[in-house]
Amino acid sequence: MHGNVRNSGVSPVIAVVLLVTITVVLAAVVYYMAMGMVPSTAGNTAPMGLTASRVNVTKIVVSIASAPLNAHINGTAVVLLNATTGTPAQVSNITVYDPGGNPIAYGVPINGSAVAFWKNGMSIHITTASGNYVSPGDTVQLTGTGFSASIATIK
Repeated sequence: MHGNVRNSGVSPVIAVVLLVTITVVLAAVVYYMAMGMVPSTAGNTAPMGLTASRVNVTKIVVSIASAPLNAHINGTAVVLLNATTGTPAQVSNITVYDPGGNPIAYGVPINGSAVAFWKNGMSIHITTASGNYVSPGDTVQLTGTGFSASIATIK
């Protein structure tokens, strides 16, 4: 009676391979389901933290307190808005300084290295055109790549 017994199961190696494959597939499914529940922040860029101080009636300094990692300097537009009229003041000169006080970018809009990014501690020195005066309460608005519109009220 015990003469001819056949085992017709799966070999242990194939069983382990199947179990590992099923585990990896289930982990991938759970991962993608969980990622779908988390809102994406790819399109949402943060504004820069700015403070603006008036040096005199035609010059202000904007300090960068915080900047997103991919906030590009090159191509940043700067607009000065009069608090009373809401009209933009003409800007004649913009210079960007690194935290060490070295000039690194110029112009309107700002022209700098295509790979340069805004960093904490940088400053922007802005001079208005003749007849355009800066008053406390006026605002400075920066727009560019890698950060959302950033506004500072001039003190």
